[in-house]
Amino acid sequence: MDNTALQDGYDLYHHCIIFTGDGQWAVVQQDMNENTRWARRYHWLGEDVRDFVSEPHHAVCCDYRQDNILNLVAGESKANRQGSVLLSRENPERFLQETAAKTGTPTL
Repeated sequence: MDNTALQDGYDLYHHCIIFTGDGQWAVVQQDMNENTRWARRYHWLGEDVRDFVSEPHHAVCCDYRQDNILNLVAGESKANRQGSVLLSRENPERFLQETAAKTGTPTL
């Protein structure tokens, strides 16, 4: 998981993959929100991961509650993920022109 798929003010700074001799694995990641100084930890347990894109985490641990989160790995975000893929396939010039027209900023 990175800061693109989960946008909520936390930046990834620690990522650790742990393997056992018999092929089991786990991932531990930690993010920090510079404004609040709160950290959050994610745990992925290999035996529970069925999909690396939708709901991959076993747990997300943090005491700080925040609203307005863009969570592209949430199960209910499937349509948003599909829309992002479609946008990535567009001609970049067309995308820049449409964005500029909607925001009033000049194109390069």
